Amino acid sequence: MKKSEITRQDIMDDTNIQVRNTQRIGSTNALDQLKKCDERIKTGDHDGAISSSRSLLESVFADIYEKTTGEVVKNGGSLTDSYKVLKNTLNLSENKDSNKAIKGLLNGLVTMVASLDSLSNQMGDRHRRPVKPQPHHAQLCVNSAKTLTNFLYDTLEHCFKGRENIYQQLIQVLDSRRIRFLPYDAIMTNPGVQEVYRRTDRNIRNSLKRQFIKQYEIKSYRNSDIFFAALWILRDELTSADVKEIFQMHRRNNQACQGLYNFLTEITRRQFKQNLLTDEMRSFCEKYDDFYSAKEKQ
Repeated sequence: MKKSEITRQDIMDDTNIQVRNTQRIGSTNALDQLKKCDERIKTGDHDGAISSSRSLLESVFADIYEKTTGEVVKNGGSLTDSYKVLKNTLNLSENKDSNKAIKGLLNGLVTMVASLDSLSNQMGDRHRRPVKPQPHHAQLCVNSAKTLTNFLYDTLEHCFKGRENIYQQLIQVLDSRRIRFLPYDAIMTNPGVQEVYRRTDRNIRNSLKRQFIKQYEIKSYRNSDIFFAALWILRDELTSADVKEIFQMHRRNNQACQGLYNFLTEITRRQFKQNLLTDEMRSFCEKYDDFYSAKEKQ
């Protein structure tokens, strides 16, 4: 193509920032908005592109927050408020970095999010727009959103660097020397379990909890013992939604039923987070009380 044949759209395409490794994005809506950003830039839908850039960040913030805490973001609130919560979750507070230049950049991200939020209200297609967006405005919003998306997922991966094997490490600890059968206090004093805690923080343990719930398969009584021992170790991170998911997944699994019963009754016995149990779970425990009590006496 000759220089004279280069169009404004060609230049815009060349300067379009790409989000790397989209497989790490767990939000379908984020992926949809990412696609819409590019499509709307190409078709000249500038107000739509600005709205999509805001929606992209909103979905990315929610995705990363759920990955790190195991909790779903509640709807409502400004984009700026959501980012402030997320940056604290990822330890991105500008006050924690000693380098003044890095502090300035991190502080600038807050300003960027606030400005994009404001621009989407002024120029986006979600409301009556008082200002008509220009192509360079739309491109700036889209590229800013993509840059921040790359940075946040890179930061998330950095937080987990060197900790990728924590999941397998905890399984190995619980699979050795019958540690999984010990009472909670004894398990927590085990050097292997203490090492897991040393290498993790609340956010990592939340992710570890989700990994056990989503990935660990119970195909034997041994698997069941390891699974529920791990969850009891991670009990401070458990939510009512987690316990409900565990209950629905394993209530009809013959290899997991006794482990599930012991897990739920232990919550009741220790009066730990009573709001974790539903009436259906209590009925399940009552149903098996006599059966498992008799089994223990044999």
